[in-house]
Amino acid sequence: MLFNKNNHNVSLPPEPDAPKFPVFSNIVSVENDATQAKTACSVGHAIRRRVEALCRASLLCALCVRYWGGAVQARLRAAAGRARAAAAHADRLHDAARALDLLPPAAPAPTPASTPAPAHAPAAAALAAEVRTSYVADIVTRA
Repeated sequence: MLFNKNNHNVSLPPEPDAPKFPVFSNIVSVENDATQAKTACSVGHAIRRRVEALCRASLLCALCVRYWGGAVQARLRAAAGRARAAAAHADRLHDAARALDLLPPAAPAPTPASTPAPAHAPAAAALAAEVRTSYVADIVTRA
């Protein structure tokens, strides 16, 4: 079997023409009949070998599809597991940020310009940057 990398086709190599059964002559003789029988048997065996080879190729193609599907399924399961882990990690970070009051409220109310910033604002910004950095480093090491 041949695999073409340019267009991803799989094709069978060209085969020579199938041998033809001999034409039976009108002359009846033991030597002629024996020769024709030998030729017919040879042709039959050649066709049988070709059919067996095509059957093996068909079975191998079916196995290739099954194994390829299994490989894709395993990779998708692994990717889904990594996605679930990343989502769980993001949820934990979101909960931690909410617990530390790092997230803005759902609908932030405008603060007047005269109101001073809370005392914990610089520390909260530093902690948020540290959490983001550790999250990115964790994802990079898992990939």
